Amino acid sequence: MPPPPRSAFAKRRKHEVLAELLGEGSSVEKLDPKLGSPSGSPTDVTTEAGADLCAMRHENFGVENSLSILALTDSAHDATLEVKLTESCEGRHKSVQATMRPATKSTAVQACVKRSMASHHSQTKPHTVSIGIQVGSPMINVATQTTMPIQREAIENDDSTEDEGGDEDYDDEDYTPCEEFEEKQGCVGNSPDEPGNKIFLVQEKYLWKLFQLCTECLAPRTVRFECEGTLLEVYGECASGHFVYWCNQDVEKQQPMLNLQLCAAVLFSGCNPTATLRMLASIGVPVVSNRTFFAIQRSYLWPAIDRVWKEEQKSLLQELQGQQVNLAGDGRADSPGFSAKYGTYTLMDVERHKVLHFEVVQSNDAGGSCRMELEGLKQGLAFLESESIKVAVLVTDRHTQIKCFLRNNKAAIAHEFDVWHMAKGITKKLHTAAKQNNCKELAPWIKSVCNHLYWAAASSEGKAELIVPKWLSLLNHIRDIHTHDQASFPTCLHGDIGPKQWLREGSKAFQKLQDIANSKALLQDMPRLSTRHQTYGLEAFHSLLVHFAPKTYHYSYLGMRARTQLAVLHYNENSGRGQARTKDGTLRWCVRYPKAAGGDPTACPVKESPTHGYVKCLLDKVVAMAESMQPQERKTAPESRPPLSSSFPKAPKENLRKYR
Repeated sequence: MPPPPRSAFAKRRKHEVLAELLGEGSSVEKLDPKLGSPSGSPTDVTTEAGADLCAMRHENFGVENSLSILALTDSAHDATLEVKLTESCEGRHKSVQATMRPATKSTAVQACVKRSMASHHSQTKPHTVSIGIQVGSPMINVATQTTMPIQREAIENDDSTEDEGGDEDYDDEDYTPCEEFEEKQGCVGNSPDEPGNKIFLVQEKYLWKLFQLCTECLAPRTVRFECEGTLLEVYGECASGHFVYWCNQDVEKQQPMLNLQLCAAVLFSGCNPTATLRMLASIGVPVVSNRTFFAIQRSYLWPAIDRVWKEEQKSLLQELQGQQVNLAGDGRADSPGFSAKYGTYTLMDVERHKVLHFEVVQSNDAGGSCRMELEGLKQGLAFLESESIKVAVLVTDRHTQIKCFLRNNKAAIAHEFDVWHMAKGITKKLHTAAKQNNCKELAPWIKSVCNHLYWAAASSEGKAELIVPKWLSLLNHIRDIHTHDQASFPTCLHGDIGPKQWLREGSKAFQKLQDIANSKALLQDMPRLSTRHQTYGLEAFHSLLVHFAPKTYHYSYLGMRARTQLAVLHYNENSGRGQARTKDGTLRWCVRYPKAAGGDPTACPVKESPTHGYVKCLLDKVVAMAESMQPQERKTAPESRPPLSSSFPKAPKENLRKYR
């Protein structure tokens, strides 16, 4: 079969290559197998066929026998690599031209592929495109598969031959092919901010394509995949005995790093490990088992969280040395109801909006669930005293045990009550009373009564004796009487008020309100209402803690403590977020309909997006521990509390099964 017709450029190039091969100044250098580029220049040779060319010259083959051609052939099922040696110049196929350094022409590499297919054995894009495109980038060693990220864009199809005028552009000294032919820039590597840290999901069938053929002799390989969690190890061997080993991640001290990072990401984001691992396994992603996750959590993750939190806590306490600190304290149970296992008591700096300390108390250590809040406060104050922190004001709810403890043991601390907690209790009682017969007219006044309590406290800063008279003026005001018998507060301060549905003095609704407002315990605690500081920051923290430690799941003592530390790290980093703005600088607001406000619309500021810088610190700490920790150290479990069942005698399992 006669060869296909050639263009003028191809004919002229053929004679130039033959002239250079016969000339004294021509040279063909071998590829450096270690560096993946020619030893002399990065653009000397583009394929290993150069070694064959050099050998053919020294063995005095003819001019017609002195060109080695590398062709990429395409079939329906796979791609193979062929090296064709032709006996004559006229019978030589022009699909690939071996690149030399011409003395008078451009040094750019020219190469031609017959089909736009990458080699099946390497699955990396060769640095050769159609004959109309010249590229000058060096090639890497064909045996190296993961040395550098190679752009995997499809090679542009160009089955047609060049026209007769193509060599006119080639002779132009200013001709730059790369300016006319641009390839799409896909995801060729990792972002500059985090080089080498991206992780990709790859289907197994595409991994098989990378290892099917031997990179040295191009013979088929026998390949075996082995998985250990996310660790993938590939073992391959061809018929010639060439062996290849490849794994998808780093291994430090027998610990696969992606296994470690996956477990860390699950915990640090507050996810449920069982559900997350099951989700990944459901789509076929090999992951660690639950047992492996808990082992990694115990050996690496919990210690890393504890160290990062203690470093931040130490920094916070150093800033407060020698200062008077105003704190807010509140407790939180780990489960709904009155039989909680863990109680978390948190102490927050109300001026800086930072959590300074918390205590996780187990019920059997405190003598019962109802005593965990007091025990947490005792331990928290003792810790702050050991760190030389002076507490001036402590704002809490009206917990009876805490009131008694602070009055008898911490008289130097000014104990104040949070207005929100008191208003919440009054609102509940009013809603209950409004549901009774002949008390429906009380319902429209509930919100006004709550607002009046806030006003009585906020307008009496530094004058606690005015809070009670202002509060009791409510009973006259609600009957449309605005003068009072109290000498400290003789008249209402508001202006003219329009017509309202005032309560009648002898009505049942007024009697219910009077009983609630004149409660002895309420009037006794009202002078100690906090006029400046509130515990709303603690309520926001408890809402955040539900994300990291939901009340519907049970955790061990160390697990509850670690997840609380994560919540504290997140809150302290984002407590100072400002209000978000639009592109033109306008403050952003959203409308909400809270249940506490009776569903009335409320404008709330939209905060800026939270940051997660603490996660980066935690991951760095985990990696540092993995690199320095010896394998035998991983089996050392951190100190924990004994379980609740430890106080009961243990019965043999075999005996219990007999009585079922």
